[in-house]
Amino acid sequence: MFALAGLTVLALAGAAVAGLWLSFAPAAATTPAAAVAAGVAPERGAPPAGETAAEARARIAAEPMASVDPSAAFAGEASLASAGRVEVPEPGDVYGPAGVVAGFPRTPGGALAQLAAIEEQVYSSMCVSRAREVWDGWAAPGAEPFDKWRLARDVAAFLSGVGGGDCLPSGVSVRVAPAAGMVKGSVGEDWAAVCVLLDVDVRAARQSRMGYGYCAAMAWIGGRWMVADGDLPEAPHTLPGTVAAVGAGWLEWAPQAGGD
Repeated sequence: MFALAGLTVLALAGAAVAGLWLSFAPAAATTPAAAVAAGVAPERGAPPAGETAAEARARIAAEPMASVDPSAAFAGEASLASAGRVEVPEPGDVYGPAGVVAGFPRTPGGALAQLAAIEEQVYSSMCVSRAREVWDGWAAPGAEPFDKWRLARDVAAFLSGVGGGDCLPSGVSVRVAPAAGMVKGSVGEDWAAVCVLLDVDVRAARQSRMGYGYCAAMAWIGGRWMVADGDLPEAPHTLPGTVAAVGAGWLEWAPQAGGD
């Protein structure tokens, strides 16, 4: 139920590459109207007394995110302020299933870095078959099926915008890199809800740049972080470094050698 805005943004990006005229519909606000324009992150409540681990995971996953206009993904006023930095471990020389960089520590920062590595593989290829390969290797037991996975649906939406097919057509390329992130919360050492804001560069007849946010629940299973079951609210899609991005709570991506 939360995926519609993301699919719309990815379809718009694909259409932008194709040179189509675009129009943006106002985003449905989950925060006060005055806050939506600036992308203000909602307040987080205190955990209730006696909360179980399962209840804590459900509460954290369901906490709302800032709501922004879809146009914030493509443009915005540069921010002179910063919301802060989120320290994440740098990728090493360890690779897991489907050739995805692995070996990140059992910490929320490690979960964040692993999610970014998974996203980079999926979005850089923009190929349905490649996305399935990554999902097969990184979906935790009990996770939603592939056709419900946000990233798979994103790839399909983008490909629809550039003419369809299983993979990108000739002459179209996509480059992505993590620009910001946030940890919504964690429960124990084995579960964390994390969000990544990607800086996406699409090149074809013309170049298009956008910011794309994605949140996921991550579970520590068998010595590595995997994408767990959980339908998290849509992350705000904002161009990195803008007033909307800072207001939405995105923290600057800060890789740390040997960090956590």
